[in-house]
Amino acid sequence: RDCVVEVVAVRDALVNVAGFKEDKVFLMTDDMTGQMEPTNINVIMRLGILAKQIQPEDTFVFYFSGHGIVNDGSSFLLAANSNTVTQDTLEMSAVPLDRVSKILSSVKAQQLLMVIDACRNNPETVRSGEDNVLTDDFSKGFKIRRSSNNGGQPSVSATLYACNVGERGYEWPEKGHGVFSYYLLEGLKGKAANSQGEVVVTDLANYTGERVAKWAQTTRGKKQTPWLDLSGGSR
Repeated sequence: RDCVVEVVAVRDALVNVAGFKEDKVFLMTDDMTGQMEPTNINVIMRLGILAKQIQPEDTFVFYFSGHGIVNDGSSFLLAANSNTVTQDTLEMSAVPLDRVSKILSSVKAQQLLMVIDACRNNPETVRSGEDNVLTDDFSKGFKIRRSSNNGGQPSVSATLYACNVGERGYEWPEKGHGVFSYYLLEGLKGKAANSQGEVVVTDLANYTGERVAKWAQTTRGKKQTPWLDLSGGSR
């Protein structure tokens, strides 16, 4: 599917529904140029800049829609300029997952949410008709380790994966989205809101997970079960 559609929709939901200021949301898609083109260097640079700017009272959201790949024991997010022909070109042109984890671990935000829609380990398998599944190595490669923020309060870190280890993410052509991103957006827009009208991470994860799992079982007879890796708090 066109991942540009996914990230644009999430950006719009953050601005129009969640109340994020438009100039505080940085959109990087394959059709952009200059510093907003999602090359490996630009992605690392943008994350590093934001990590220094974000304050302890802030909320930080990192959303990735695209391919993840594990090769020779290392995990990567594929960027616009990534070359997967050899291990050397992969390492020189992709975004190392351990580097992303290191940068995000330094973010001082009270709440940090990562959404990883990359239920595939090798995009080349698409051509052979094999399932592209989330691997255990990939999920273990994305670990955020943060200490308390400057205010002394425990920092909340949450990673929401589009599917569980050994599963793949399914498309929903009629909706123009992947199943995960469709229900994630529905939740952000209010379907996962609590009695106070707030959408908190755990409720969003539960809503998305329940509906994606039901859709995959009913429509495909398969399993796709989004899961939440949460530390430091209950939101």
